[in-house]
Amino acid sequence: MTNTAVKEKVRVNDTEFEITLKPVLPQTENDPMVLDQPLPTPDELLERVPSIERLPRWEDGAR
Repeated sequence: MTNTAVKEKVRVNDTEFEITLKPVLPQTENDPMVLDQPLPTPDELLERVPSIERLPRWEDGAR
């Protein structure tokens, strides 16, 4: 594979253009992908939420 550019003549709407096609070179560095943190499981969510033994009721004067 050579790294030379190629010149081509193209015609668009009866007008001729000369374009230069350059080779696409592979990226030389392999950067590790940065992945998002995985979503917590339902059990992990329940561990983070404070436990509520009993919700306040309006009969008890909760507003």
